[in-house]
Amino acid sequence: SDVRKCIYRYQQGASERHKAIASDIFAAQVLGGDVLFDKNKFYWACAILDGRSIWWEGERHIVPLLDLVNADGNGKVHETYLEALDSDPSQKVAVTRASRAVNPGEQVFENYAQPNYVLF
Repeated sequence: SDVRKCIYRYQQGASERHKAIASDIFAAQVLGGDVLFDKNKFYWACAILDGRSIWWEGERHIVPLLDLVNADGNGKVHETYLEALDSDPSQKVAVTRASRAVNPGEQVFENYAQPNYVLF
């Protein structure tokens, strides 16, 4: 595949997103004018959101530390779901359970059920 084309398409998409919200007063309040009006900072924010988000139940979620788990398309697909915390049932957390016992020190992989080019 031509990586340059992928990067160019991504940059075009980020530029279109920037144009779409650059004049939105609410976006300026949330992001801050220094981010919203600096394209490089905005593009960085897009890359962070797009690269570290997962989707379930039709919504985007940022899951801290998930990017530390390597992807492997050969294993069983695991479903991520919301589960209430025992300490506070009103709080929900993302849960993905292993399909087998994992030994201490063993590397853990996640099958995101998507082809590698999508994960790229």
